Amino acid sequence: MDGNDEGRELLLISGMSGAGKGTASKVLEEFGWYVVDNLPLEFVADLIDHMQGAEDGPKRLAVVADVRSLGFDEHIGGLLQRFDGRPQAKVLFLDASNEALVARFNNVRRSHPLQSGDGLIDGIQRERKVLEGIRGRADVVVDTTKLSVHDLRHR
Repeated sequence: MDGNDEGRELLLISGMSGAGKGTASKVLEEFGWYVVDNLPLEFVADLIDHMQGAEDGPKRLAVVADVRSLGFDEHIGGLLQRFDGRPQAKVLFLDASNEALVARFNNVRRSHPLQSGDGLIDGIQRERKVLEGIRGRADVVVDTTKLSVHDLRHR
C-alpha cells in the first residue's frame, strides 16, 4: 500500500495463540473488513499489491499472521516493513497471561502450536519469545486476560 491507496486500510493481526485472534477476525468481518487468516506469508505481499492495484478490491484488509503461518520466521520482517510509516497500515497484537492461556487451551482440549514434549507452558513461553518483536512493533496491544468474548468484541 502506498500514497496512491486513498481510503484503504490494512491491519495485521497477530498475538498469542488462545488470546482471541479468531474472535477479533470475526468481529472485523462483521464491520466489513476482508479478513485473511493463515495464508502463507510469502503470498501476503502479493495480496497487498493486488489489493493496491484493484479498483474493486477490498477497502479494508486484515491479515492474521502468527506462529501457525507457513513461512512466518522467514517473511514476518518483510511484512512488518510494509507497515512502517504508513498511517493506513496498523498492527494489532492480542496477548493474555500465561495462566489465562493455559486455562483456555485446557478448556478446548487443544495442544498449543509450539507445544512439544516439554508441555503447554513451555510452548507458550517459546511463542512469547518468537512474537516479542511483533508485540514491540504493534500499534495496539490488547490484553485479553480478563476479557470475556463479549468484552473483546466490544473493545
